[in-house]
Parts: sequence; structure tokens; C-alpha cells
Amino acid sequence: MTVGCSIEWQTGLEVNNLGFRIYRDESGKRSLVNPQIVAGSALVAGSVTMHAGRSYSWWDGGNRS
Repeated sequence: MTVGCSIEWQTGLEVNNLGFRIYRDESGKRSLVNPQIVAGSALVAGSVTMHAGRSYSWWDGGNRS
């Protein structure tokens, strides 16, 4: 059985966005989920303004401890 959560989001406008960190909130305690940033428009398209934004997704496999 696969346990986890698919996270999806879309931006409307990006200006030199390096990327995103994803955190999980468990009982009021925030913990970092992704060991490396989810690459944003600045790392994918270079230093530009993306007026249409972009779609992103991440699979969170849950707490591995």
C-alpha cells in the first residue's frame, strides 16, 4: 500500500523564482519535506518574467522515521 500525498500548485506570475521549499505541519511543528528546492522558473527558463506562471507538483511519501 502506498502512503503519502500528492501536492500540486500553480503560480500566476513568476519573476526570477528560484523555487519552493515544502513543509509538513504535524501538531503545530513544521518540518522540511523536500531535501532540495522544487526548481522554479529562474532555474528552468533563466532570468525572465513568466506572466502565465507554471504548474508544479511534489510527492510527499510521509514521515519516514
